[in-house]
Amino acid sequence: MEDSNLQRAIASIAKVSEIARRDMFEPESNARERQYPLGDHGQLHPGSESKIWHYFFAQAQDRLVRIVLWARELGVLHKTAQSGESQPVITSQGRIWSDLPFFVPDVQEAWKKTMRPDSPISHRYNLAAGIARLASLRVCNNAFAECGLEVMKDALETPQELSSSACLLLFQPVYIWLRYAGDQLLLLSLARLPAHGGWASEAGAHPIGSLAQDAGIEGGFSKARFIFWKERLVVLRMEPADEIEIIL
Repeated sequence: MEDSNLQRAIASIAKVSEIARRDMFEPESNARERQYPLGDHGQLHPGSESKIWHYFFAQAQDRLVRIVLWARELGVLHKTAQSGESQPVITSQGRIWSDLPFFVPDVQEAWKKTMRPDSPISHRYNLAAGIARLASLRVCNNAFAECGLEVMKDALETPQELSSSACLLLFQPVYIWLRYAGDQLLLLSLARLPAHGGWASEAGAHPIGSLAQDAGIEGGFSKARFIFWKERLVVLRMEPADEIEIIL
């Protein structure tokens, strides 16, 4: 492959990442849309004129997943070496396109940004839905499913003050993950697969919440950890907080 073609291919990868960062912030449409500040036609109102976000229904995220799968099925990109041999184009993150190089770290960085206190809550909900969709199809193996571990850890393995804002912030992503990728979380837990990290918003954060640690739960995916989540959900549904009952 000529250098100009290789540059165009790499530019195309950057375009896919740009689409991912844009579309996975688009709002998740479900039966509980009343929890979002929706206007006409299901659009969220922009926070300011200087930072305009375009919002649509869930079809935008479904379209994104199809684009990612299409890019992966393009196969391995090759270039012609000086010797005349055809060689695969390999980056530090794997082969273009089949390994979707740089996609996982790009999405991880976007997730960490949504966890910042100054990030709009709707961005966290919407990105959680996009990542859960990718996890449900095992895009990039189990890399995206590990984001679900962080969501469950924050909501179900860590002591929380069950105020109205805290309920929405923590438990709406749990509902989203169980809706779109709950089966994958269960399958990975039954398989007792390890986790490799990379999704924690704080460097050096413990991979297991304190409540799970006290219960003797180990890191990664496990049947015991999944059962712990289930039991915590049952306990939380009994809490006298209307917001929890609405979400869960």
